[in-house]
Amino acid sequence: MNLSTTLDTVPVQSVSTASPDWMTARRFALALAVFLIALFPGVITGSQSFVFRDFSIFGYPVAFYHRECFWRGEIPLWNNLSNCGIPFLAQWNTMTLYPLSLIYLLLPLPWSLNLFSIFHLFLGGMGMFFLASRWTRCSISGAVAGLAFAFSGIATVALAWPNIIAVLGWMPWVILTVDRGSQEAGVHFWTAVLVGTLQMLAGMPEFIVFTWIVIAALLLFETPSRIKFLRMAAIVVMIAATSAAQLLPFLELLLQSRRQTMFEPGAWPMPLWGWASLLAPLIHTRPVPLGVYMSDAQPVITSYYVALPAFVLAIVALIWVRTRKVYVLAALSFLALWLAMGRQGYLYKWLLELWPFLGVFRYPVKFVVALMFCVPVLAAFGMAFWRKNAPPGFNRHTHVLVGVAAALIALTVAALWRAQQQPLPGDDWPAAAKNAAWRLFFLLVSVAALVVLNSTRRQTLVATGVLLLVLLVDSITHAPRYPTVSAKAFAPGAIARHIDPPPPPESSRAFMTRATHDFLYFGMLNDPFDDLIGRRVSLFGNLNLIDNVASADGFFSMYLPAQRDIWTRLFAAQADTFPAGLADFLGVSHMTSLTKPMQWITRSNALGLVSAGQSPMFTNAHATINAIAQESFDPRATVYLPLAAQNDITVTRPTDAKILRREIQSQRMVLQVQSSEPSLVVVAASHYKHWSAFVDGQPAKIWPANYAFQALQVPAGRHDVELRYVDSLFHLGCAISLAALGLSLAALAYTWKRARQTNRHAHVC
Repeated sequence: MNLSTTLDTVPVQSVSTASPDWMTARRFALALAVFLIALFPGVITGSQSFVFRDFSIFGYPVAFYHRECFWRGEIPLWNNLSNCGIPFLAQWNTMTLYPLSLIYLLLPLPWSLNLFSIFHLFLGGMGMFFLASRWTRCSISGAVAGLAFAFSGIATVALAWPNIIAVLGWMPWVILTVDRGSQEAGVHFWTAVLVGTLQMLAGMPEFIVFTWIVIAALLLFETPSRIKFLRMAAIVVMIAATSAAQLLPFLELLLQSRRQTMFEPGAWPMPLWGWASLLAPLIHTRPVPLGVYMSDAQPVITSYYVALPAFVLAIVALIWVRTRKVYVLAALSFLALWLAMGRQGYLYKWLLELWPFLGVFRYPVKFVVALMFCVPVLAAFGMAFWRKNAPPGFNRHTHVLVGVAAALIALTVAALWRAQQQPLPGDDWPAAAKNAAWRLFFLLVSVAALVVLNSTRRQTLVATGVLLLVLLVDSITHAPRYPTVSAKAFAPGAIARHIDPPPPPESSRAFMTRATHDFLYFGMLNDPFDDLIGRRVSLFGNLNLIDNVASADGFFSMYLPAQRDIWTRLFAAQADTFPAGLADFLGVSHMTSLTKPMQWITRSNALGLVSAGQSPMFTNAHATINAIAQESFDPRATVYLPLAAQNDITVTRPTDAKILRREIQSQRMVLQVQSSEPSLVVVAASHYKHWSAFVDGQPAKIWPANYAFQALQVPAGRHDVELRYVDSLFHLGCAISLAALGLSLAALAYTWKRARQTNRHAHVC
């Protein structure tokens, strides 16, 4: 057989002994569900919960806060409990508008959030099954791709981030539906719009971009077609419109946050030896408590391993399958590994200099996510080729296959030898070698299964089953089991056992100092329950949200720069330079010790979150932040305002203003102020443009106060003051999204009805 023969020109049964595909979508779905239940039994039943990394300190607290707002009948545009107040919905990765968030909004936590994550793992496996089956016209190939995708290292790691696993779960579905929608009008076009919208609302911008890079590359480098290009462009426009309620607030916050400069762009790339992790996943890693192996060189994605049987089949596709899809996927895989190396690979460095906005991606290692998609699909092409074209027994095909396996074994041994000769601090080389030996064993078994695959009908059936089983076992054993903890560790009230009573969020805040942060950031207990409780009672990350405690700290992907500057002054302060006046202004009534980790201190001088009567000082931002960080700063007597406020503010000295009543909610503050003369009201909540103020129902100007917060002037007498968070861009986005969604649903229903009528008419004829 000519090696240049393509899959598209080979008959499905070109090998006479090949058995017909027995792997139906229903069987694969059942098998995938069984495998997931067997892998996470405690999580499925609700007795255990995921806990590792950001699941406990970001994913769960954010979902908890979202759920609390949902049951109050409130859209969480603003989070008043973190970072002295910060936009919540605009973060995007909070999944506020994602429809499937209803899983954890309606069902009990933490079980429902774990179920949410596992469901999206299942969704991704099924999407890859359908995509690979369509592209290769072989359902066994779809099963290979589905298992390799759903149980890859990145998919397992993504369980730490519910929003990421949601985006990855939709990734193959978006590529599948957009591929069909750009080729065929009607139902498939509108289905692509709705599926793309679901991924867009799930909220991981980088991986959504990767999804569309794959789509664009396949469209550009396959057979060019003007109509396909126009249809895909129309799909993109419609998805942007249906997602406008999320995209507009996000883009505004992104520009405000200076994310590309606030964080070090290019941090934590894949090391130059990172390719070896595709063969020996524990190479240059060390065990940490909770049983996970991590690399100090790049701790973001602890594993990006794809099962070696799938890797071998991907190489088979590269050798024998001559289709543009294979070429494009191979090029994307190579490019992903290259860019993942960051500045040390030079290409990323050059692109970053050419387009500094690329820095918003932060970690170059994220590019390996493209590999997670490309390798399983390439493996599907390789499997389809082998089933349809490889003669049974030993021949030219099997000789090449054995040569590929030998080359991979040699590379693995060479990588292990180098790791032993040049170890990194903390390396567990024996564990890496033992683990790699098992990978090579599974490689040999898979090669043996491929050799006998196209023999008798019975042997083919058995060999196929063995290959799929080996691929699965290789995937789920390539690293220690993902850690879980008793669901009771997330029960609200942990902080109350250490701070009695906890600071009420309407009048005060807590603050975790650097001593405690560093102790928890660089340390971890062996027992996951004790480790999580220790973090909870210290309010690490966003764990304050579970216990309804306001904090001057918080862990989000984007921050308001001015508030973050204030946080830095508190966080970096030493015991002899701690800005007590600034902490008083922020209402910090409880803080951990500056020298003794996890020891709480009560502060009696904390000012309430709303105060009045201060004398204004007009100066620039630089002078303001330096002044409020001084020991002499008295927030009860002085408030610093921008120079631009001088023409509007008539207050010149301290006044006798009093706050008679205060009602502080997450997105609304109602005050009653009394004073014998015009006075200033100062609110220790982050200043953001969507806050509006009203005095006796009339609009009032809010000025930035004390560098990052809010102040307004009220007239003499007794007045009702209201501050409301009103996001005009969100409202505009909602109008656009609802109109686009209505159009999409109506068009889908209409085209689906017409398609049914056409099919019925064709059947009658």
